[in-house]
Amino acid sequence: MKLVLGYNGSDSSKKALALVQKYAKEFNAEVHILTSLISEQVEQRVRAPISLATTNDLKQLRKNYGEESDIAKEAESQLESAQKILANEGISCETHLFIQGLEPGEDIVDFAKKIGADFIVVGIGRTSRVGKMFFGSNAQYVILEASCPVITVK
Repeated sequence: MKLVLGYNGSDSSKKALALVQKYAKEFNAEVHILTSLISEQVEQRVRAPISLATTNDLKQLRKNYGEESDIAKEAESQLESAQKILANEGISCETHLFIQGLEPGEDIVDFAKKIGADFIVVGIGRTSRVGKMFFGSNAQYVILEASCPVITVK
């Protein structure tokens, strides 16, 4: 079984991580933890355009932009923390950081399809209807577009 967890360090994503931990132990699942940053977020911090495709670490980003990429370092730190939580329970996982200009929901759905995921797990926050209309909802996109079942955690 392959599980994909959309993770951003929020309370709801931490609850989703706890659920993935439970399922991974019970079903001996292959776990992939994914964080997606929109390249514009990072570009604003490093003040330079980024043409970086998918990366599992930030070596290339640091090579190109130095240590100024605080937002990417924070994302990497959150992924490492999540990985350690699973490792403490004997669960191995792969972490993935995407910085490629897609919305996080798009990255999650594309990645899950690419690896043939059995489930996607995402935390959901409270967003008003007006907020969703103007800004969209990553969880809503994942639920509607995923080719596998999606588990949401509040």
